[in-house]
Amino acid sequence: DVTARDAREREALETAEQLRDLNRQKDAFIASVSHELRTPVTAILGFVEELADSALPDAERQAAAIIDRNARRLAAVIDDVLELSRLTTVAPQRRSAEPVNVSELVCMACDDAAGLAPAKALTIVKDFTDAPRMITTTALDLERVISNLLSNAVKFSPVGGTITVSVAEYADGLELRIGDQGPGIPPSEIERVWERFYRVADTTHRDVPGTGLGLPIVKALIERRLGGEVRLESDGQSGTTAVVRLPRVAPDEHPLTGAIPVQSQETGA
Repeated sequence: DVTARDAREREALETAEQLRDLNRQKDAFIASVSHELRTPVTAILGFVEELADSALPDAERQAAAIIDRNARRLAAVIDDVLELSRLTTVAPQRRSAEPVNVSELVCMACDDAAGLAPAKALTIVKDFTDAPRMITTTALDLERVISNLLSNAVKFSPVGGTITVSVAEYADGLELRIGDQGPGIPPSEIERVWERFYRVADTTHRDVPGTGLGLPIVKALIERRLGGEVRLESDGQSGTTAVVRLPRVAPDEHPLTGAIPVQSQETGA
């Protein structure tokens, strides 16, 4: 019995190592392909800009605008894939941290978010005072986290909806909450949305444009670079709240925690 158990354990370990190796190969392949796609997309955007400056009939100008819009969308997807590749396959690099006023950073991000969908006439409520709330962290990474979460809130908010943003202190650092009044996420799928390319399957979510890469990038940035944690709260009916907790001082470097899980083939992307 002991011999059989040892054999099963060795087989399980070998299988796990094979799966890790396949995952590394897959990530390396995706990164390589994304790099190759970047060059032609950049060339397309360059020529489209030249066309936009030319005297074109209305039909051709409209066609150029469509090419430009879709090429920029493709470029954004490629950049997201490359960023995820860097975050999940390369050991985190030592990054310089600095004192950051989170209240000020959040206010600027809210001002930017207000212009993302003016036709929706959204209200962004800043539920905190202007008092400085300082932590030592990497400002650019934190800025990207806040912008991505606010962008998600804007995308899923109904016309005339309200987005509520709060910043508060807790024992070990700061807590940031961003809540919307969108359709919410079914509780059974909350953990799935952290997977790359995963989209909630119902019509309401499918009608909102996106690639399913924003939240995985947020999670990787927070856990691997900022030393914090993130979770989503939703009852699946009355909106979603993203909760981010950040330490007062971000660690200089973080251990390699493994790649973000990829959705299985059985469920579809």
